[in-house]
Amino acid sequence: MSCGAPYVVFMVPDFSKLRLHSCDRTAQQSSKPAPHKGFDSKKSFQQFNTDPSQAPKTPDSCGVDHTFFHLWLAQPSWCPIILTDGRGWRTVKSPSGKKVPLTLGSIESHYQRGVVIGKRFGKLTTYLMVDIDAGSVHHPNNDGLGLILAALEEIGLCRFLTVRSSDSGGLHLYFPLPTAVNAWALARTVHAALSGAGVHVRNGQCELLPNKKMLGSEHHGLRLPLQAGSFLLDEDFRCIGNDRALFLRHWQLCAANQDEALLTLAFEDRPRVTAGQLRVFPPIAWTAPGQSNDVLRQLVNYGDRVMGLKTIPELGDWMTEIAPRLQIGRAHV
Repeated sequence: MSCGAPYVVFMVPDFSKLRLHSCDRTAQQSSKPAPHKGFDSKKSFQQFNTDPSQAPKTPDSCGVDHTFFHLWLAQPSWCPIILTDGRGWRTVKSPSGKKVPLTLGSIESHYQRGVVIGKRFGKLTTYLMVDIDAGSVHHPNNDGLGLILAALEEIGLCRFLTVRSSDSGGLHLYFPLPTAVNAWALARTVHAALSGAGVHVRNGQCELLPNKKMLGSEHHGLRLPLQAGSFLLDEDFRCIGNDRALFLRHWQLCAANQDEALLTLAFEDRPRVTAGQLRVFPPIAWTAPGQSNDVLRQLVNYGDRVMGLKTIPELGDWMTEIAPRLQIGRAHV
C-alpha cells in the first residue's frame, strides 16, 4: 500500500527546530564520542539509504511477511487485543474467559482482513516502544521530542524506527534490542531515566510499552505497526510507506547498533525488584488507630534502605502493593 496524500500532509509541518536541536546527531543518532558501539557517528540508520547494497539482507519477498509477523511472536504473548467498531479495544479470550496466546495465524488473518490487532507483553521483550500522542507536549509538532531521545541515549537506546501509529497522527518510536530482556526491568529502567530527565511518563503524553505495571496486573496493549493509517516515517517525519521489507531492514540495523554496554549498566545501576521480593512483607504492622503517618514513614525507610527503591514512583508502587496487606497486630520479624 502506498502513502496517500492525507497521510503525507500531516507530517509535513516544519520541524527545523527539532532538527537544529539534534543536528549533531546526524539523523537521530548520538553525537557523543564514546567507545560504545551504539554511538558510531559514521552509522546513520535513520537516513533510509535506498541503495540495496548498503542495507542488511532480508528474506525474499515470499518470506518478508512471515518474518515481519514473527517480530511480534519472538517472545510468548497472551491476550491479544482487537480494535472493534463502536466498542474500542477488546481483549481476546476464550469463551470460558481464559487467556489465549497470540499466534502467527491470528496476526496474518487480521492484517489480511484489515482488522486492527495488538498485543501485550509477556515476561521478556526484544524491543521498547514509546507512544507519543498527536497532542503531546513531546510530539515533534510541539518541538518536544529531543528530551526523550536524549534521555534514552544516556542508557544506550540510541537507534529507533519512527512510525505513525494511526490516522490520529500519533507517533510510535520502536527501539529494537539485540537480545531479549526482562520486560518489567526494561520498563522500570526506562521509566526512571525519563522521569529523571523531567519527562512525565503517562498516557496521552509519553507512554512506555512495556509499561511499569503493578504486581499481578498485565502490561498495556500495543497496536501493531503498518496497519490502517500506520506508516514508516523518515528523519523529517514524512511518510515513506508501509513496506514491511523496509521496516525489517531498519529494525535489524537498529537492533544491531544499540549500545548494549550502556544499557547493561543502566539495568545494573537500578536495583531490580522481583515479584518474589514484592511479596516479602517488612516487619511493620498496623497496631493501633491513627498511625498512618508512622506506618508510611516506616515503609518509606524500609523501601529505601532494604528494598533499594530510590525514586518516588518505585516507592509508591511498592507501598501501594504492601500497605493494605500488612498484618494487624504485632509486627512480624
